[in-house]
Amino acid sequence: MLVTRAADLRKNQKEYLDKAYNGNTVIISRPQNKNVVIISEAEYNKIQLHLRIFNYATKLFKEKPGLMEMTDFTSEKDLAMLRLLMELEERYQSAEKEGWVSEEDMEQEMKRFFSDLKINA
Repeated sequence: MLVTRAADLRKNQKEYLDKAYNGNTVIISRPQNKNVVIISEAEYNKIQLHLRIFNYATKLFKEKPGLMEMTDFTSEKDLAMLRLLMELEERYQSAEKEGWVSEEDMEQEMKRFFSDLKINA
């Protein structure tokens, strides 16, 4: 992670943008703590992917409250849920590569996925 001032960013914009593109997070320090973060598009997409997976998992847990009652994190149920979430992540990554990234498309794909597993989501 790199931290710089806005004035330094203006002077060396290409350098900082290249660093962000290459995987570094660049924080632009601004007055009154109104800081800004620069990340690559790939990193942004990865964050958005994880956020969508988290939101979908949250929705699933709300619809199936019994899933939240897990206390033993080594049970077969927990392992199955982890495998399910990993499969969801793979599906989302595949979806982005294939170019269908709208919320409606993803919702349909998730319904197909759960249907294949005989889970009502």
